[in-house]
Amino acid sequence: NNLALAVYIQNHFDINYTGLFRPLNLRKERFNMNLTTGSLIFEIGTNGNTLEESVRSARILGKGLGEIIHKLKNKTA
Repeated sequence: NNLALAVYIQNHFDINYTGLFRPLNLRKERFNMNLTTGSLIFEIGTNGNTLEESVRSARILGKGLGEIIHKLKNKTA
């Protein structure tokens, strides 16, 4: 379920915010995301980004996730 959600989110951002996301990073490590449905990790910025770039990216991420939550809520209503 978490992978399906991650792919859904990735596709939304690829269409609406092209270039913001890197490809999904599938790893053997768990980070406790396997314990609950809907648990994902978002990493924002790297040592190559400025604080301003990271803050802008976080705002865009929040906006996009709000759009996704709204879509998913309306699908189940």
